[in-house]
Amino acid sequence: MEHVVIAGASVAGLRAAEALRTSGWAGRLIIVGAEPYPPYSRPQVSKQLLTGQRTVAETRLPAGALDAEWILGVQVTTCDLGAGTVTLSDHRRLAFDGLVAATGVRPRRLPLPGHELSGVEYLRSADDAARLRARLQAGGRLAVIGAGFIGAEVASAARKLGCAVTVIDPAPAPMSAVLGDVAAGELAALHGAHDVDLRMGRCAVAVHGTAAAEAVELDDGAVIPVDAVLIAVGSVPNIEWLDASDLDLSDGILCDSRCFVVGSDDRIVAAGDVARWPVVGSGGAAARVEHWSIAGEQGAAAGTALAVGRALSVPFESLLRVTSRQHGASLAILGRPAAAHQVDTTISSRPGKPRFVARYLDSSGRLVGAATLNANAELAALACELRGAGDSMAGAA
Repeated sequence: MEHVVIAGASVAGLRAAEALRTSGWAGRLIIVGAEPYPPYSRPQVSKQLLTGQRTVAETRLPAGALDAEWILGVQVTTCDLGAGTVTLSDHRRLAFDGLVAATGVRPRRLPLPGHELSGVEYLRSADDAARLRARLQAGGRLAVIGAGFIGAEVASAARKLGCAVTVIDPAPAPMSAVLGDVAAGELAALHGAHDVDLRMGRCAVAVHGTAAAEAVELDDGAVIPVDAVLIAVGSVPNIEWLDASDLDLSDGILCDSRCFVVGSDDRIVAAGDVARWPVVGSGGAAARVEHWSIAGEQGAAAGTALAVGRALSVPFESLLRVTSRQHGASLAILGRPAAAHQVDTTISSRPGKPRFVARYLDSSGRLVGAATLNANAELAALACELRGAGDSMAGAA
């Protein structure tokens, strides 16, 4: 293997590049990134980059001496697996005999009437954060459509900036699909205590305005005046550049437990949000996992596998974990709460200090996930119990 192209210059691509070099591979390495910036801490997009507390340069990830060629601000548009080439949006063509697919995801679009108005935003990149921040002036009015991770974190950041915030979602409480009703109810109380107007159980049906967004209409007829709208209703994997291949691209790039893309003759590995791989303990069902820490770890595993080959590679396994700061409270989620048949939630909140520990159990009573709010001291024991129960995430496809 003499020429490796890494499609994607976020944390998964960076860690893959580092792993290739530390594994002793010394060939030509080209990293292609759609954004004009070197790899930076993407979780800060909905946190300190949005509030303006840090700049992109201040969140840059150390890259070290990679001996790599960087092509930034350019997308990979097509791939010819037979010829071993990728074509870029600037019409350059790059040859490879090894390829890392780490192109990530993009926000899912919501085709509401009025979605094309100025002030209707999505959030994924540093530039998205800068554009939204410019609209979040103190006293401004923001409607957030979607109460998942991004929606909840943006609501917190916007309140910190002095904005009036309304969150709209058909679910009964923020993040209830992940946390369950009881824990999500505590999260709803946290947002309510910080004057976020929660319109749960409701759907946005239109955005109104002339040139710019001025109001959001709900399915109950309510009309909410706004200065900006954030749509945060999930993501779509960036896989179109592989459409001409025969690879399995249903909801991501299918890869096996060693990160090799299925059907690629072990010339291609995938990592990060775009990769779909089986989950240990779930009967081998493949899924995408959109979490920063997993993307970095999987990128490193993918780079190592590509460097050493299948015979010397090992399965990628990692305990799923994600953290979030909302209104100063620390939320942590471990494992796979969505796989639970039963949820045991212990609430020990005090005035001004919400707190819960939720344990998610399968049908046999085995722990498959956990979530805590302001209970970080519990995390180590929960993680140990989950690892002992065999609830880890394994790269697939």
